[in-house]
Amino acid sequence: MKKAIGIAAAVVVLAAGGTVGWAAFAYPGLIPNQIKMRTSSPEDYFHWVYDRNIEQWASGAEEAQEQQRSASEASLVVSLEPTEEGKKKLTEDDSLSLSSGFDISDMVNSCDSISLRADIANENNLANTHIALNKNDQLITELNMASVDNTQYVCIPELSSRWLGLSASADSSDPMNALNSAAALRTTDVSKSIQKYATLFTKNATNIEVDKSTPVYIGDMTVNYTALNVKTTPKQFYQTLLKLIDTIANDDTIMSMAPDPDDFSLTLSEYSEMLEEYADYMPDSLSNAIETTTYVDMTGNICGISVDLKDTISFFFAMGASKGQFGMELRMTSAKVNVVSIKANLDKSGNGSISGNIYQDSDSRLTFKINCSDMKVTNDKYLTGHMEMVVEDNDPMAIDLSSDEHVQKASYQLKFDGVNYGTLNMEFSDKSDYKFEKPDTSNAIMADENFKPADYASQDEMTAYLEKVFQRIGMADAEAKNTASSFGSLLYMMS
Repeated sequence: MKKAIGIAAAVVVLAAGGTVGWAAFAYPGLIPNQIKMRTSSPEDYFHWVYDRNIEQWASGAEEAQEQQRSASEASLVVSLEPTEEGKKKLTEDDSLSLSSGFDISDMVNSCDSISLRADIANENNLANTHIALNKNDQLITELNMASVDNTQYVCIPELSSRWLGLSASADSSDPMNALNSAAALRTTDVSKSIQKYATLFTKNATNIEVDKSTPVYIGDMTVNYTALNVKTTPKQFYQTLLKLIDTIANDDTIMSMAPDPDDFSLTLSEYSEMLEEYADYMPDSLSNAIETTTYVDMTGNICGISVDLKDTISFFFAMGASKGQFGMELRMTSAKVNVVSIKANLDKSGNGSISGNIYQDSDSRLTFKINCSDMKVTNDKYLTGHMEMVVEDNDPMAIDLSSDEHVQKASYQLKFDGVNYGTLNMEFSDKSDYKFEKPDTSNAIMADENFKPADYASQDEMTAYLEKVFQRIGMADAEAKNTASSFGSLLYMMS
């Protein structure tokens, strides 16, 4: 009898150990999270969860930016293949010809496909872009773009071999300077900024309660999460906003991206004074508290959050998985009036739906639903499957997604009022077969305040170029010549 009990006890211990071991392997954060939750104060556990998640978010953003920067090439192709039914419908519409000023029938009927392709390559701080417009696989026109030492250049090869420089001005208020500064951000700047600003809203949190098991309704499922409930007085909230503005004002990274740092600094100062005045009158009582709930899974990962500013704004977002189903839900109200509500449910086979309402006011709303089937992620970044989107009483929009090694493909049937106009295709790839050459900018023309179109190409050269373009899109020769002459005269007359 004792031997049997001993064997049974051993089996129980082994089974329990095996279960715990499997859980620890399948959910690597499970054990640390459970220990921390059960042995720490609510405040310590709250800060441990947020510090850990913020670090993960910052690391993920840093990795994503590094991957984006290291990407040396890419290509995007958007094409339209019209149907005969669609062509007929377009050519029967006299208003199109009247608005354009010429008969579009020949252009439409001769078009079997039209496409826009962009190829991009980055190497050694040199960014190149080539854009080509094609009809029936024949080139209509092309444009080259390059970024060299923070100066943007463009070139239309068929019009001129010279490059046209679009340099950012020395004026600090020029938006181009802000874009260049943003593009030059180091990955460590991004990571540090995320940690700095996310921590602002959590490091001084008090009045924390931990509910170890809270049912959360997400889409059509219920998931049990640990709920971290925080109450913030109105005065504390405004004091946090003041700290946020002060941090921004002393952040060299952000200030360097401002189009006009002095003006931006003055604006921040004005906001700070206004908030400081509000903060003095705000009650420091929990009876008017802002309630925030953070939903945490069993491994310590944040999976959702809800914020309730009493009668002002409420916000809820959460996602989760249960019994082979994935769910997501987003809700927002303002002054107790619905603003948006979206929910999604997908099973492990990629079948399900995304539905929602976008409210324009209390009496009107836009309702949509996206039915998904066989949705899958391949190569960690490409989507395959089928989606059908229905927006209220409009015709359904069917989108097919597929991938081919390094290419994401999407196709959409253009159907309106019972007419199939054709297929819109999109292909994106992290590879490009276009052969770029380093731009020769030694004799580039700079488009400054004194620039005139004649500095880049003469009126005759421009007119001849436009005539070829209009002929390639399907205009009759005489019509192409007259239209090009009119455009050319207008362009050079205005300058």
